[in-house]
Amino acid sequence: MKKLSGLLIAGVCLALVAGCAQYRLDLNKEKSSLTSETVASSIAPAYNKFGRLAGFVLTVENKTDKSIELVWEKTFYQLGGQNKGNFLFADASSADRNQPRPPDSIFASVRIHIDDDSIHYTYYVPPEKIPARSTWKKFVFPLELVRSVPPLGLLNDPLPSGDNGVYLTLKIDDQELNKTMVLKVNRVKRS
Repeated sequence: MKKLSGLLIAGVCLALVAGCAQYRLDLNKEKSSLTSETVASSIAPAYNKFGRLAGFVLTVENKTDKSIELVWEKTFYQLGGQNKGNFLFADASSADRNQPRPPDSIFASVRIHIDDDSIHYTYYVPPEKIPARSTWKKFVFPLELVRSVPPLGLLNDPLPSGDNGVYLTLKIDDQELNKTMVLKVNRVKRS
């Protein structure tokens, strides 16, 4: 019996390793970052706890003497140039991915609207203030690719092949600045 269970575990591990894909990223600095006199922002690959490419490290540098706001309600995950929803996020105070990360924060509040035949939930995240002359960083994961797997909790599926990006909305002096930043993901099967 022990031999059979050992073979079964080895078979499952072999199947998982054989089925895993490697990733090739085409990181175009012009497409994955924004630089102006007031702000610099960029996205970089972020990996989930299983080592899969699952989101982005979003960095925003405020070059002004005033706070600016990141407007979460107008910041979206994009796939192939189309908005695909919002993000779950975690603090990225340490860039070392071997350090434990705090748990993902989902949303600050939920708005519920009930009409005659259904209930609609609207998730709301208040704007994030980025202090003057500072750099802010978070791990952001597309809500579109997050699923609940009891008893494991929330899992991030890997980013699909293609242009994956962030449509970023910042508010600077009561004016909105919008920028799309993109990482091109090519999934390559191991041979």
